Amino acid sequence: MNETVAVTAILSTTGEVQFRDYRKGMVFIPAGSSLTRLAFFVAPYAGGTYLALADSTEGTTSSSSSSSGDDGIEITSGMVVLSVEAGRAYQLPDALGGCRAFKMVGDAAGSVNVSFQRSFV
Repeated sequence: MNETVAVTAILSTTGEVQFRDYRKGMVFIPAGSSLTRLAFFVAPYAGGTYLALADSTEGTTSSSSSSSGDDGIEITSGMVVLSVEAGRAYQLPDALGGCRAFKMVGDAAGSVNVSFQRSFV
């Protein structure tokens, strides 16, 4: 499956990605994008309450707090944060396994493309 997702700096307005039948995935940052960080938030089902994804073994965690939007979300140490560059592709963090839906909050607004590998387990 492939889809384009709108990413914003505000959790409530960033696009939701349904991940329920998938195990692995990639995120593609288009050329010219202003995004440099993607913080991951997960929910047990689509439309659910989103919580910051924390896993010290995945991604790059930020070393300091910085506001990420008007809804009070802050990107802090211990969260899964992927550092990205325009015109590159990245594997989605393994820590997403088991969630049914996720959102990516960026340090800028933009669109990304995501693709998934179906889980046959």
